[in-house]
Amino acid sequence: QRQMCKETVNAVDTTGCGDSFMGTVLAGLAAGHTLLQSAQIGSYVSAYAATKLGAQSAYGTAEEVIAYFS
Repeated sequence: QRQMCKETVNAVDTTGCGDSFMGTVLAGLAAGHTLLQSAQIGSYVSAYAATKLGAQSAYGTAEEVIAYFS
């Protein structure tokens, strides 16, 4: 059993969260990460996206996602 993002966020809008997850998984695989690594990263990106209004505008940069969960 593997655990993805175990952080709790205050969800504002879940629009686009699935898309951000899958986009991150695919980008991670294309960059040479394993499926597990890509899914773990994707879970953080989609959790971050839920904290903002909108879809693509809520995804944030890698730096913003890292800073949010640090």
